[in-house]
Amino acid sequence: MSHHHDHGDHHHHDHDSHHHSHDHHHHHEPEAMSFEEKTRKILAHWQKHNSDHAKTYGDWAGKAREHGMDEVAGLIGEVEEMTLAINVKLEAALKKLG
Repeated sequence: MSHHHDHGDHHHHDHDSHHHSHDHHHHHEPEAMSFEEKTRKILAHWQKHNSDHAKTYGDWAGKAREHGMDEVAGLIGEVEEMTLAINVKLEAALKKLG
């Protein structure tokens, strides 16, 4: 299992069971972003990233249930719910920023 973060231009994950990558194209204005703008961007990024993972968890919970692994499916389902709960907190933080 690998997990590589290079927030320069490319973002890659390889968690054995799924694969996704994000190419980031940054257009920098002459002025640097304020800390508030950076915070807003990273919160939005984390929220999207967590949503992607929550969907994967939900998919795998369903697969585990289909294979008679009800307890495993239940635990993975809880992980999905926890991930979505994290997004509620990230959304609240974004709202505080205005």
